[in-house]
Amino acid sequence: MNLEINNHLKTTLNQAVTPTEYILGDSPENQELTTKSTEVISEQTKLSTNNIIADSWNDSTENNSNTDNCWDDFDFDKQKNSKEIKDNNTEIKEYIPKTHLSKEDLEIVNSVFDTLGYKENDLIRIRGFDEKGKTVTITNPYPLKQLNLKPLTAYYFVPNSYGQKSDIPQGEHLKKYGYKQEHILTGRTHYMEFDNLTYQQQLTIIDKLKLPKPTLAIHTGGKSIHFYWVLKDPTPAKQWRALQDKLMDYSKSDTSLRDICQLLRLPQCPYVKKGTYSGKETTILHDLCDRSLRYTPEDLDKVIPITPKLDRTSSYNNQKAPVTNNSHKVPDLVVLLHKLGLNLPTNPYLAKALEKEYLKVANLTDDRNNYLNTASYNLGQLVNQGLNQDLIEMVMLQASHINGKVADTGISNVESTIKSGLNSGIADPRSDRPQSNKELKNQYTEYTKAENILNEIVTRYDKTLYYSSLSQSWYYYGTNNHFSIITETMVKKMIDSTYSEKSLEWCNLTGYSPFSHQINATKSKDIYYLMTIKLSLSKEQEENREKQRLELYKNYLPLKNGILNLTTKELLPHNSEFLNNYILNYDYIPDAQCETVLRFLNEGVSRKGDLLILKACVRAILTSRYDLEFFLEIIGKKGSGKSTFTGLVTDLVGQTNCYNTSIEDLEDKFTFDEYHDKKLVVISEATQFHKRPNNLLKITGKEALNINKKLQKGGGSKLYEGCVLVNGNERVRASDRAKALERRRRHIDFNNVPNTPDIYLADKLRAEISGFLNYLLEMTTEEMEKIIAKPESYSEGYRERMIEDDLNEDPLTSYLNEWLVISPDSKLSTEKLWIDFITKMEKLRIQTKFTNHCKLGEAIRGILDDKKIHYTPCKIKINNSEKRGLKGLRIKDEGEEQPTLFSGEQTGEKIVITPENAPW
Repeated sequence: MNLEINNHLKTTLNQAVTPTEYILGDSPENQELTTKSTEVISEQTKLSTNNIIADSWNDSTENNSNTDNCWDDFDFDKQKNSKEIKDNNTEIKEYIPKTHLSKEDLEIVNSVFDTLGYKENDLIRIRGFDEKGKTVTITNPYPLKQLNLKPLTAYYFVPNSYGQKSDIPQGEHLKKYGYKQEHILTGRTHYMEFDNLTYQQQLTIIDKLKLPKPTLAIHTGGKSIHFYWVLKDPTPAKQWRALQDKLMDYSKSDTSLRDICQLLRLPQCPYVKKGTYSGKETTILHDLCDRSLRYTPEDLDKVIPITPKLDRTSSYNNQKAPVTNNSHKVPDLVVLLHKLGLNLPTNPYLAKALEKEYLKVANLTDDRNNYLNTASYNLGQLVNQGLNQDLIEMVMLQASHINGKVADTGISNVESTIKSGLNSGIADPRSDRPQSNKELKNQYTEYTKAENILNEIVTRYDKTLYYSSLSQSWYYYGTNNHFSIITETMVKKMIDSTYSEKSLEWCNLTGYSPFSHQINATKSKDIYYLMTIKLSLSKEQEENREKQRLELYKNYLPLKNGILNLTTKELLPHNSEFLNNYILNYDYIPDAQCETVLRFLNEGVSRKGDLLILKACVRAILTSRYDLEFFLEIIGKKGSGKSTFTGLVTDLVGQTNCYNTSIEDLEDKFTFDEYHDKKLVVISEATQFHKRPNNLLKITGKEALNINKKLQKGGGSKLYEGCVLVNGNERVRASDRAKALERRRRHIDFNNVPNTPDIYLADKLRAEISGFLNYLLEMTTEEMEKIIAKPESYSEGYRERMIEDDLNEDPLTSYLNEWLVISPDSKLSTEKLWIDFITKMEKLRIQTKFTNHCKLGEAIRGILDDKKIHYTPCKIKINNSEKRGLKGLRIKDEGEEQPTLFSGEQTGEKIVITPENAPW
C-alpha cells in the first residue's frame, strides 16, 4: 500500500479517539496502519449507496496473491447465478430411454460394486424415485443379474450398504433395511460432489484441493461428478463420520453427503431429474480415477487439513460470544470511522454486522487469535453482498489495537490472521441474508411478482409460443425452426428460467440476495394458468392462422437450409413468421439431378399421362395442398415398386411428418389425436372396407374431426392440414357406395415388375431426394391444380379404366352398364328398377344388400352422378300413387342391341354376365 498521506488526513488521524495509541503511534507498524486508513478513505465512494455490487472473487483477491487458498480460481457468485439460467432455445433431441440394463451394462455396474469391495451375496440396495416422488426399492445379492427400469425414474444405490440376509436382525424387512444410518455399522468408501461448481471446474478440483486420486469418479449425467475414495477395510461408522466431516469441511463440497447411508446415482442408468430425461446416462470417468487404489483412514486423514468448524447456518444473533473484559473503554465504531473520515455502510444489515463483530473483537481478553479469524471469516462472507474488503481489514486492525493483540503479537501476525479468515469467508459467501431489510425485500417481491414475469414471458415468446385451445396443446418455435408441440413440463421450465434470470438481474443491480432464485410452486402454477389465457388462440384466430399458413405453403417450402420461395426459387432464412409446423430434413440444391428416380418412375408407370398425374399429386403432397380434396392411390402387384415409391414420398415429406395406419384404424375415434399435426397419412396394403370410410372422406374433404384423447376431456375439433397416400394390391372400396370417395381418388397403376430387383434401390433414390425436389418444382402451381382437378384430360383412357374397374368390382355398376339405356322421354320408377335388379341378381346367384327400392335408388343416383350420366329425378303416377323415378333412362329389353351405358360397347343379343363368368 503505497499511497501518500496528505496533511488533512494526518490532522484527522491525530484527532481520533482517546487513547490515541488505540489508533496510531510513532512505530513503523502504526505508520503502515495509517497508510491502510488512507486507502480506505479513497474507497469511500464505493460505500456511499445502497446499490453496491459485490466484486467478483478474482477482483477481491487481486492484491492478496500470497494466499494459499485452493479456491482462488473459482467465481462462486458467478457459479451460483449461472446455474439458475437455462437456454430457452435448447433443442430437445429425441431420446429413447432404456427399459432394462443390458448384459454389458450389468458387467460395468458389477465392476463398480467389485471396486467398492462387495463380496458374493452381499446385499445391494437400490432405490428409484419417479416424477411423483414414489419410490421403487430393490434389494438383490451381488452380483446383480438383472435390473428393469421404470419410465421417468431416477435410480440410486447405497455405496456403504453391507451384509447378507443372515445379518439382518429379526423383525426387519429385507427391502426396508439398510437405508438408515443406524442400519449401517461400517463404511467402505468416502465420497463427495460439488453442486456449486461447473462440470469443467470439477475436472480439476481434486488437484486444486491436493487430495489423493479417487478410486472412482462417476459422472451423474447432469453437471455433477461423484468422487469415491474406497477404503482397504471397512471402518467403524463413528470413525467414518469423523473423517467424512473433515473432508466436507475442508473441500466445501455438498454437505448433504455427510451421511453414511447416502444414496448416489447408479451407473449406466438414464439421468432423470424432475420427471424429465436429459438424454444422458450415469457413466464412469476413467481418466479421473484409478480403480486399483485403496486407502486407510490414516492415509486420508494425513492429507486433509484441519478446517475451523464455523457455524455457517447460525445468524449473528445466535453466535456464542467469547470471553470479554469491559475494563477498558471501547470507542463507538461510528465515532471511530468519523474521526478517520469514513462512514458505516449505508446498508443497515451490513452496518450492523460490521459493528457487532468489531465490538466482539475489541472486547476480547481470551482466545483473541481464533475469534479474530472467525470474525474476519464472518465479515468475508458478506463481501459478495457489498461490504468493502479494505474496510473490514481496517476495522479488524483497529479492534485488535484496542484489545491489545497488536501490542502482544505484532501487526504482521494480526494482518495474516485477518486475511486468512477474510479469504475463507469470501470463498464461502452467505446466500441467505436475514429478512430485516424489508424495503429491499418488498422491492424484490414486486419485481418478481407473477404479472411481471408473465409480461416478460409474453414479450420474449410473443411470436414463438402459443396455446391451442382446440387441441389443448402448446406450440413452440425453437431451434428446430418450426412450430411443434411441447409438453407442459417444458413450458414450466421456461417459466422457471425466466424467473431465475429476472431474479438474478435485479439482485445484480441492487446487491440484494434472496434465499433462492428458484420460483416457488404456487407462483409457477399461477403464471402457467395466466399464460394459457394470455397466449391462447381463439377458434377464430386459429382458423385465420390456418388460412394464412395454407397461403404461405402455396408459395414457400420449409427446408433444412432455409425457406424456399416456390415462385422465384429464392432461399430465405428461417423465421417464425412463416408459421410452418414442419421442416423437410434435406437441403435445396439448385443443380441437383435425379436420374435414378426418373428411370424408376418410367419403368414402374407405363403411361406418360399417369406419370404427369403422379408428379402433380406428389407436388401437392409436398406443399400440403389439402384444399385440393384428393388422395393418391398407388395400386400394383407385389414387387412392382409401389412400396418403394411410397418410401420415396415419405423420405421427401420426412419420416417424422408421416403417420402410417390402415383403413380400419383410421376410423378409430382416438386416432386423429395421433396424426392431426402430421403432413401425410400413409394407408398401406389397403383392401375392401366393409363400412363407410367416414374419416377418410373427412380428412380429404376439408371437414373438421374431433380430437379425442384417451382418459381426458375432448380436445375440440380441427381440420386435417395434410394429404393421404394409399397403396395396395387393389382399390379402396366401401360396401356403401360413396361418390365422394370416387371423386377424390387419383389412381395410378404400378404394373411393371422388374426381372432383377435392386436391393439398394431405396438408398439410391434417397440420395437423390434434392434432385427429386427440383423435378417436382418444374411444374407450376397452376399446372398442378389443373391436373389434379381433371386427371382424365391428361391421361389417355384414365376415365375408361376407372369405369372398367367399377364394372369388374361392383355388381350394381355392372348391371346399370348392361341394362340401362339413355332415353330422353322415358321415365323409370326406382321400384321397377329394384325388382328387375333383384331378379337378375338371383339368376346369377348373387346376394344383394338392397332390401327396398329407396336404398337402391340412392345408390344408383350416386353412380350415375359419378359417371356423369344425364338424368332428371322425377315422380311417376302408378295406380293413383306417386313413385320416385328417373327421367331420361329405361331398362333394355331382352335381346335388344344398344351400346352399354358407361363404356359404350355393343352387347349383342345375349346377357354378358353369367354365374360362370361373373368377375366378382
